[in-house]
Amino acid sequence: ALAVGIRTAASFYHAGAIAAAAGDATAAQKYWEQSISPCSTSVPAGLSRARLQGVTAAHEAKGALRE
Repeated sequence: ALAVGIRTAASFYHAGAIAAAAGDATAAQKYWEQSISPCSTSVPAGLSRARLQGVTAAHEAKGALRE
């Protein structure tokens, strides 16, 4: 969808889920952040916020383990 110019919260959320499943946390985070922009009150935006919170918590936990 993104390749042909579709820019909806749902398409960005799904792109983030695909990137996360492929192990690319950086791309997943970027897509989920973009999912929130078109309509911050949409269901996909809410799902993206939840996934971003999980990514942030995991990132912080990794940092704590290194210290």
